[in-house]
Amino acid sequence: MKSAPTLEFKGSTLALTVLHAALGSADAAAVERTLADLCGPAPDFFSHDPTVVDLAGLDADAQPDWGTLLPLLRRHQLTPFAVRNASPAQAEAARAAGLVIAEEVETVVRAAPAARSAHSSQSPDTAGPAEAGAAAEAESPVAAAEAPVNGDLFATPEVAPAPAAPEPAPAPAPAFTGTLVVDRPLRSGQQVYARGGDVIVLAMVNPGAEVIADGNIHVYAPLRGRALAGARGDVGARIFTTCFEAELVSIAGVYRTFEPGSEKTLTGQPVQVRLAGADVDQQQLRLEPLNLR
Repeated sequence: MKSAPTLEFKGSTLALTVLHAALGSADAAAVERTLADLCGPAPDFFSHDPTVVDLAGLDADAQPDWGTLLPLLRRHQLTPFAVRNASPAQAEAARAAGLVIAEEVETVVRAAPAARSAHSSQSPDTAGPAEAGAAAEAESPVAAAEAPVNGDLFATPEVAPAPAAPEPAPAPAPAFTGTLVVDRPLRSGQQVYARGGDVIVLAMVNPGAEVIADGNIHVYAPLRGRALAGARGDVGARIFTTCFEAELVSIAGVYRTFEPGSEKTLTGQPVQVRLAGADVDQQQLRLEPLNLR
């Protein structure tokens, strides 16, 4: 019995949802403070999410200390694997740290289907002698079954190859899984997370408590803790509360902290929080009063 190979390499396309961590500073200590403010008492806010580090906010000569930054991100359960918008010097340092350059991967992925299309459209009449001979052999079931594999080291020859199937469609985004309803007060240090959906809270969210949802957050009571909507990157998510006194609000990773009484016109009032701005990279949080009468 033939044993399985010790190692095989096969190309494939993987539909993957990733987080984009936009660096505004190369100072690892500043990044650590920001993560501490964002995650607070929720060490499992992230769930080993694949992460692309975006360097567009840095000067071209600003060099992140990857030896410090990567372990820091991993401690917060992020999985950095690539960078984008890097200068040549930044890209070289990122490669040395084991990171992929996102633009290079995207170029390869886009070029591969075009190369396959050009190869398949080449007829025996226009192909060179080697290509024409290969095409002639492919027309014979016997030749197809006996011919050695040359182009793909791991392909399995078939007697009568069927017409090539179309490229599979990308996998859909994770489906909405419903609404989580919380009807008890949340004390300091407590956390609720509505994975894949919205959350409705019918009691007070006390200071130090945290409400997280991949969708929208509705708090029909005083919101005095933290509310983080669109946790998986949904920029259309919103936060609603009948009494705004939040310590921190965040939508799709864009966050804002508040000192007691800092929002004098909105404190204690019905409020919605949403992202505003046509450019995704320039979106800011907007707090607006809700007219519930």
